[in-house]
Amino acid sequence: MNLSRPVRRVVALGLLLAVLWTTWATLASPMLDGLATDRREIGRSLQLLAHYNRLAESAPELELRRSGLLSEPDNKGFLQGTDPSLVAAEMQVTAGRLAASSGATIQSSRTLPGNEEEGFWKGEVLLELQATPGQVRQLLHEVLTNQPVIFVEKLGIHVPEDGTAPLSADEQPLANVQLQLASYAILKKRLK
Repeated sequence: MNLSRPVRRVVALGLLLAVLWTTWATLASPMLDGLATDRREIGRSLQLLAHYNRLAESAPELELRRSGLLSEPDNKGFLQGTDPSLVAAEMQVTAGRLAASSGATIQSSRTLPGNEEEGFWKGEVLLELQATPGQVRQLLHEVLTNQPVIFVEKLGIHVPEDGTAPLSADEQPLANVQLQLASYAILKKRLK
């Protein structure tokens, strides 16, 4: 089978284009995609490095502030105590007082295991309450304005699945509330 010269040229051109396209699809395109990905990663790494350097520059100032907090004798923002169990008890009493002052009904209260973080002791309390929306709002206000400072770690408000919540004496719906609070203490050395 003899092909005419123009047909052979078209076939040769088609084969050349097929080889070029295959080379592009298997070699050049993946390499260019890889280069673009690498450029994006390098840009992100440079941003992270700049952020890390800014943090490193502020480390001496933050350490100075931390040592100032640790050496301050009567800092009202922290719980006070000589022993983690005493501080946990103080945290539980404070949380119970705040819940009671909001009008919520305390169903249970327990301390959670504490831990030391950078020279401070972190204590946590889990409260299970029954409260109206207004009482929850009042409780959160009490927590935010309390001295020593208390943080809301977790807040869960649950109503029955069928949507029929019991009512309070003033006809407000009652919800079951789980509130996990945390606070920090500077443990004072015991006097011997």
